Amino acid sequence: MKAIYALLFAALVAFPGFVQAQRIPGLVPPDPTVGGPGYNSAGLPPVPGTPPLSFEQIRAECLIVRLPEARAAQLRPELLDAKRASAAQEKILGLLKTKEAELVDWPFVAIKSNAGAGKVENLRELQYTFGSSAPTSMAGKTPTPPPAAPVRGEKKTSVPSGEAGIGAVPNALETRLVGVTFEAEANFNPQSGNIAALMTATHTTFLGFRHAAGNPSELADAAPDFDTQASCSYFTMRDGQTRLLGYHILRQPEKTVELMLVTLTILPPSAPAK
Repeated sequence: MKAIYALLFAALVAFPGFVQAQRIPGLVPPDPTVGGPGYNSAGLPPVPGTPPLSFEQIRAECLIVRLPEARAAQLRPELLDAKRASAAQEKILGLLKTKEAELVDWPFVAIKSNAGAGKVENLRELQYTFGSSAPTSMAGKTPTPPPAAPVRGEKKTSVPSGEAGIGAVPNALETRLVGVTFEAEANFNPQSGNIAALMTATHTTFLGFRHAAGNPSELADAAPDFDTQASCSYFTMRDGQTRLLGYHILRQPEKTVELMLVTLTILPPSAPAK
């Protein structure tokens, strides 16, 4: 048995490429220094007829804006047209200057082609009591839940008048993340100049507290109301191109649309340090 182990060890030392070939492609991030240009993460040459891997730096950004439903409907045909979406975004930026549109967020993330996804979050923890009730000693009084501070892109919501939760006994304390999350993964094809990208954007908003019908001020019946817009799409784009990722008609404010527009830009190589 020792002789067999010795032969196996000698074979591994004599043929290190055999060990490298046993790595399963895709289980580790691609490394352009392994195996030479065009080789995959396992150090194996590319399949004949497939383009070589490229590792350009790419910036993915997501512009999230709100504008009146009528104005959004006018821009919708341009936004859905891949050739006119970039020009439509310039119009929307003009609407921001004239305050006809509202900027919710504009996150971006720098990623590496063929090297996995990048993610950016702009979130806030919102804590609230759930299923609270007033003690019997509070008879005749109307406690109300305290309003949560609005995050960017949200409107202040009113709560019923009364004594704000004095003596209230919460049954549970809940936590919810509100805000924006943006994730992108992109692969650049140097032969065609196309960028294949998978992008996801999510925006969760706190709208306020809702109450049971016929009892609009009872703390026991108050429940938080959230609204979420989420879009996930796969695009084939060119450098500097903009596409419409999401078109969401909101419950609040009424007659308002939230747009999500994504842009991909190939970044130039960094200059060497002097």
